[in-house]
Amino acid sequence: MKVAVISNKGGVGKSSISFLIAKHFEAYCLSNDGSILEKIYDKGKIVEELPVVNDDVNMVYDFGGWADNKSVKVISDCDKVFIITNLDPNSIEKMITSMETLKTYNKNISVIINKIDNSKLKKYQSSIDFIENNVDVPIFKLNQSEGIVNAYFEGLNLLEMINSNGLNKRNYSTIEEQFKQIIEYIKGK
Repeated sequence: MKVAVISNKGGVGKSSISFLIAKHFEAYCLSNDGSILEKIYDKGKIVEELPVVNDDVNMVYDFGGWADNKSVKVISDCDKVFIITNLDPNSIEKMITSMETLKTYNKNISVIINKIDNSKLKKYQSSIDFIENNVDVPIFKLNQSEGIVNAYFEGLNLLEMINSNGLNKRNYSTIEEQFKQIIEYIKGK
């Protein structure tokens, strides 16, 4: 399994999503973007040069900034490519530009709308509608959640953390279902 998580807009949650996917599958995670990855995950590494990775190694790539020729080669070999966006217009514009460019390298592109704040849903509904009406790839949604933040900063598997006690299960039930959809998609189900 090879998965790329991409955004050329900072602050959208790309690194936390990359980590959560890698941790779930016990995959390696390589990032070209500065993050706490190496401190929280023993299979995580910040790299300047992309190493050659055997096909039998499960890998999640955390690509920040714009992809160069080496990362485009990796992206073209991935089973799934997720482009992360938030609901602000700049983030959406960068997501659409990235999606159109990367479609020439990989047809297995999806979008994750991250950090959806339900208290501001009316404000951002037109952005969600725009994405749903103008993007012709699978779209996943992740609500803004302390569960994601806690799992990332504590280096935990999100679903294991959620199911560790009844309070977490109740508080994070929506994010659990949303994340499971992403996991099932990666598995091909």
